[in-house]
Amino acid sequence: MSWKIADVERFLRSVRTIPDASARLGDMAASVLAADLGGHDLVGLIAVDKTSALDAMMKKVTVRIGNQAGKEYGLTMHQAIVPPEETLNSVMAGIVIHRRGQLKYRFRAGGREFARSVADIINKHRRGVASVFLYEEAFGRSDRIHWLIHLRDLSVHDSLIDMRAAMTPEVAEVYSRQGIPKEEGSGDWSRTFLDATLEDVALTLTAQHWNMYAKKTPDK
Repeated sequence: MSWKIADVERFLRSVRTIPDASARLGDMAASVLAADLGGHDLVGLIAVDKTSALDAMMKKVTVRIGNQAGKEYGLTMHQAIVPPEETLNSVMAGIVIHRRGQLKYRFRAGGREFARSVADIINKHRRGVASVFLYEEAFGRSDRIHWLIHLRDLSVHDSLIDMRAAMTPEVAEVYSRQGIPKEEGSGDWSRTFLDATLEDVALTLTAQHWNMYAKKTPDK
């Protein structure tokens, strides 16, 4: 889910800058989600069925966030750039990489904007073979960012590295963007995270993909 400015006058009165809008939306989403989770049975939310209780809850939460963001900040919410039928999930993916990092509180607005831009650019340019879902903790450590990177197989990970290395103008703009304001000393995304907090962990390798990578141990 992304957003755009619908009411410029209200936007300038309330938030003024895009990083500030991202930070306030993040806080709003965390608050709305926490309040809604309190009224649900968590076991029921994660149960696998034809109709997902979690999906239904998230649709309602998204509508609430959109309505509130429009009233307070002059923003409208719209669907992500990749349609659901082209999005990999935990069942379809060969491997899921959990990337997380701890934002510095004073630079959290720029860090959130960078995190969202990275997810968007991977979803756009690796559609069908990679899908990134971006999260921030509603309970737990404040300003900790999580990316769940769903890959068709391990070879797609190399293509993500190649995309970063190629540095097309669109990719370069994301990684070189000065997300920290001049009054704070300026700087790109690397200043928005605490040192040594960015890490990747491979979470799953599904059964249908295991034989592609695993080596069989000879019988003794």
